[in-house]
Amino acid sequence: MSRRGWIGLALAAVAACLVLPSAASAHAYLVKTVPAASVVLPSPPPNIQLTYDEAVEPRFAIISVTNVGAQQETTGPVQRSPSNPDTLVVPLRAHLPEGWYLIYWRAISVDGHPVQGAFTYAIGPNPGPPPQFKVPSISATATTPQLLIARWAMFLSVMVAIGLLVLRLLVARPLIRRVQGVSLRAVSIAFVIASVVGLVAIPVYLDFSTANDTLRSVFDVGALVPLFRA
Repeated sequence: MSRRGWIGLALAAVAACLVLPSAASAHAYLVKTVPAASVVLPSPPPNIQLTYDEAVEPRFAIISVTNVGAQQETTGPVQRSPSNPDTLVVPLRAHLPEGWYLIYWRAISVDGHPVQGAFTYAIGPNPGPPPQFKVPSISATATTPQLLIARWAMFLSVMVAIGLLVLRLLVARPLIRRVQGVSLRAVSIAFVIASVVGLVAIPVYLDFSTANDTLRSVFDVGALVPLFRA
């Protein structure tokens, strides 16, 4: 392959390794809730609506609605609103009694980072003072061995690929011109291997990360598609 071809392949591979994990650089932020936080409603709402500043994949989201007895009041899975792709909706049990309710939410931004929060609302007219709710404990297991291996494989392979690219183009090539019978084949092969490992490690890392944070199966690979569409 010509020098120009190698440069093009190298730049394309390194760019892919750098772009894929940063398809979106900002976390998702909750910008609106229905019902609003701490509001006292005259009648039970049919559902809970959470609107973010960007589209959030429903399969990566958890929305918990509990009463003072810690009983779950949702009746179905989290879904995307048909009228607004940035809004997630979860249905509630009909005819909820008067009182206070805790909404706990957790979602995965398209950059792969978990975001979460909690707020309360009440159904009136006399719900009484807000009680001390215990927020559900759904912790991110970001230090599992599988996740650590995938994370380090991704970072190291990208750094090795960049280092080999610099070595081949800026260091080894000028030196080889002075030494007869020496080629860059070994460096080129190592660069390709490092690039391939990086490209494979990126989706594997995202798979383990999002599975840990949203309690889904690591074999639900189709759930990763929205991350690469962003």
